[in-house]
Amino acid sequence: MRFERWNGSWTIAAVMGYGSGALFAIALGAWFLHHDMLRGSEKIIVPATVLFTACFYPACKNLSMFMLWNNGFITVDPPRIVQPPDETG
Repeated sequence: MRFERWNGSWTIAAVMGYGSGALFAIALGAWFLHHDMLRGSEKIIVPATVLFTACFYPACKNLSMFMLWNNGFITVDPPRIVQPPDETG
């Protein structure tokens, strides 16, 4: 399969990665708030969010490539027909 760069192909994965990191930080902050432990929790929330985003980004990249392929932006090249060499010399 031949891959060619599309100017905005990385944008999808970046938005998905940073968006999931933001949702993770919000959920973690809400958990700390619910348990009345929000004060000083930024020492846990920030590193955990960075680690989550770094670990989840490859999955976002794979999912974005699948979405591009599924919607026809990435296609498989048609098979090449190889002609046998002439035996006439």
